[in-house]
Amino acid sequence: MGKKRAASQTVARKQTDKAVKLYEELTSLNDQLLTASSLTPNAKEIENSSREISELVQKILKLQTDDTETDLPSREQKLNKFISWCHERGAKSDKVELTAFEEFGLGLRATQKINVHDMFLCIPRSLMMVVDTKTSSIGQLLKTDPIASRMPNVALSLYLIAEKLDKSSSWRPYIDMLPRNYDTPLYFSMEEISLLKGSPTYEHCIHLQRNIARQYSYFWSIFTNQAGKYPVMAKHFTYDLYRWAVSTIMTRQNMIPKSPEATDVEVKGGDQNSLVLIPFWDMCNHKQGEMLTNYNEDLNECHCYAMDVCEPGDQVFICYGNRPNANFLVHNGFVCRDNCNDSVILRLGFSKTDKFVKTRQAILTNYGVKGESHLFFLGKPKDDSLPEDLLMFLRVFNASEDEMNLLVERESGDELRESLEPISEENDRKCWNFLKVRCSLLLRTYTGRFSDAEFLDQLDARHVTMATMQVEGEKAILNEVIALCDRKLAN
Repeated sequence: MGKKRAASQTVARKQTDKAVKLYEELTSLNDQLLTASSLTPNAKEIENSSREISELVQKILKLQTDDTETDLPSREQKLNKFISWCHERGAKSDKVELTAFEEFGLGLRATQKINVHDMFLCIPRSLMMVVDTKTSSIGQLLKTDPIASRMPNVALSLYLIAEKLDKSSSWRPYIDMLPRNYDTPLYFSMEEISLLKGSPTYEHCIHLQRNIARQYSYFWSIFTNQAGKYPVMAKHFTYDLYRWAVSTIMTRQNMIPKSPEATDVEVKGGDQNSLVLIPFWDMCNHKQGEMLTNYNEDLNECHCYAMDVCEPGDQVFICYGNRPNANFLVHNGFVCRDNCNDSVILRLGFSKTDKFVKTRQAILTNYGVKGESHLFFLGKPKDDSLPEDLLMFLRVFNASEDEMNLLVERESGDELRESLEPISEENDRKCWNFLKVRCSLLLRTYTGRFSDAEFLDQLDARHVTMATMQVEGEKAILNEVIALCDRKLAN
């Protein structure tokens, strides 16, 4: 008996020693991650800094285990329970059913003919997930923490985690239906993100990874240092769980008007809207078209209307918004084929050595184009024209002293905005030549290793496809703008 007890105590000591060592390793890595992700590297340092963050995250992922995801049924196996739960809480979906589609995963399928503008889905407010600080196990933190209380997306991410870890949560049928992982940049390796080099999307992905790493390390320290107050979060809060929650919110979030009780149950903020998740509705897949979802404040319901005629068996799509692919890739984890709203960010500004810089800025301000540096969204040219603000910038940027004096004399930018006539032939030529050179230089900055088959074989195929579509789409836009410049210069 004594030997068994001694052996048991030895095993217990070893397990304790192992747990202590693991905690010390994670604490050290977490401290390094918080420091690395809190720095603001310059353009030359950003790649090395991001790689350091990625390596620290990978070490943390290897040490942390998630014992909340073992032997769980698939999403499809939970369909009936989820649909019953939605209907019990007031959802109306008589014309559609939730099912799996090849290439899309879960989506809505028409069970009868649906005409354009027919309402096919009605979700009451009581079915929408909003931060409830009264009932949440981390409610006090969500109300008082300087980050969570000021960032609704962070608060909802943490709230979702707390509900996921609560086995008795009333949200269990919904949480069980959420994807196990995503294709947002938080799931990309540094090698996969490197395919986007040259694209403005590259910086957006790096920025997102850095921010989420910093948030994770910050909250991990809070939960582990206050384990007595947050025992479940201290035990189960991992980087993988946090990126899952953040990705869930990024890809599925929506805004609805705040309820009168918002000061009591929702995270306080100056915005008149509340950030929510809308079960069932968020199972709809995206297609370009008209946005036909609205919130009925009288009935406190979300109504969704068809943008296409759907025959029985057709997938019923909604439009997530008229956004460029960079936005879809970073925030939704997909790239839309043949996106008519796609664009490339063009960053332009005046040289500090330009002696007329203040005059140029004053002229642009008078025309409603403000700021010292400017971001323009450059899409495929329509009718051989450019965005109005970009054209105005180019003309002011290339204006001679005499041409600037002419522009200063005008009382407002209305005349230029309405006519969009060139200031002079010489100025017009300079504008198109400048834009051509700028787009040509941007094309040279794309250095992703798409031609290295051996390198690509080591990466996630879905992520490679997304990066390929993103880069090819941006290059196509730049090449079309260059072609437009050539046509203008040939006239």
